[in-house]
Amino acid sequence: MFKRVGPNESVLWFKEGVTWSDQEYMLIGTLLGLALYNSVLLDINFPAILYKKLLPSSQQRKYSLRDVASIDPELAQGLQKLIDYQPAEEVENVFSCFFQVAWTEFGTNRTVELIPNGSQVSVTGDNRSDYMEKYVAWVLDLSVAKQFCAFRKGFDRVMKDAAVIEMLRAEDLELLLTGTPELDFRALETVTSYAGGYHASHKTIIAFWKVVQRKFDAECQRKLLMFATGSIKAPIGGLGNLTFKVHKNGTGSMGHLPTSHTCFNTLLLPEYSSEEVLEHCLRLAISECEGFGLQ
Repeated sequence: MFKRVGPNESVLWFKEGVTWSDQEYMLIGTLLGLALYNSVLLDINFPAILYKKLLPSSQQRKYSLRDVASIDPELAQGLQKLIDYQPAEEVENVFSCFFQVAWTEFGTNRTVELIPNGSQVSVTGDNRSDYMEKYVAWVLDLSVAKQFCAFRKGFDRVMKDAAVIEMLRAEDLELLLTGTPELDFRALETVTSYAGGYHASHKTIIAFWKVVQRKFDAECQRKLLMFATGSIKAPIGGLGNLTFKVHKNGTGSMGHLPTSHTCFNTLLLPEYSSEEVLEHCLRLAISECEGFGLQ
């Protein structure tokens, strides 16, 4: 349903040829809408253009090569070279391209014409801007129109009548859904609540924050956040705006690892005999856990 694209294949985008999964795309769109409605952060990487396309039509702006670059940097770079090339009268000979798009779909070479008889119309210095606009529209709209339509239908089932969507920019929508990568665990400590016999001055809690803030590097901190909340990012405003709880879960030994309830942002932390044992078990727990995503 999705393919990995963008810089270092770091984001997910619709597969052009998958036109038989409307219900699945609609379901994922609905889940995205529910996450936004309920202020639940998702550990999912969609390109910025997806959030731009989800905005109401009155707020959408014209597509740009920057939008293309979010899913295909090489294509964006190539189109930019075409637009910038001088002298203009040599464009046709140098680039030798036509008003058509070629791609591979399930091992089969496919082509589509961007205009009637586009395979016979050369791109020149005079018509290259028109070619770029039509190419960009195909990449971002036409090639995935059926997939995105189902996805959008699911999203709108939840958010269509929500007034807040009218006030958001694409950047705001992305932050609300995926959070911010800036992690301040000192801010998280100040808002954390405790249960099961734990309190801020309990020796295990003091050891826990010492390990997290002083001994964990940024990668381990992200893993801990993922382990406890289901996301590697903080909500808008930072970790100080996260509802987080540490609950005592018995007495721990080397074989008794921390667990969590990600739906409730709750870490179930056993009472360990020492800071060293706590660090060992916590590192093991956050390194060996595995979630699921969209592939």
